[in-house]
Amino acid sequence: MPPPTSGYAAGNGYGVGTGRRANGDPHRGPGFGGPASPEEIADAVANVRCKMESNLVGVLLAVISRYQEEFIAAHRAELAPLERWLDTVRLNAGVVVAEHE
Repeated sequence: MPPPTSGYAAGNGYGVGTGRRANGDPHRGPGFGGPASPEEIADAVANVRCKMESNLVGVLLAVISRYQEEFIAAHRAELAPLERWLDTVRLNAGVVVAEHE
């Protein structure tokens, strides 16, 4: 399955396909350590633009959150002690912050 941004990249003149393929492209310089070429900068700008226009980060956040919600619901009893511990940590942190304001 192609990455979700590959269609955008191809439709905007970028035919690399995946970041892993770009890493092995001999026309892109020696890799890490040297300055980025104008082509690499243009690709990076297109990559970020694509991610913004496709809302990739928002979609990933929604999917990951859904999986986490399902996991929490299925393991609520096992997670209860951790939740109580986190409540105590938050309470103690609030006390420390209040003492130093």
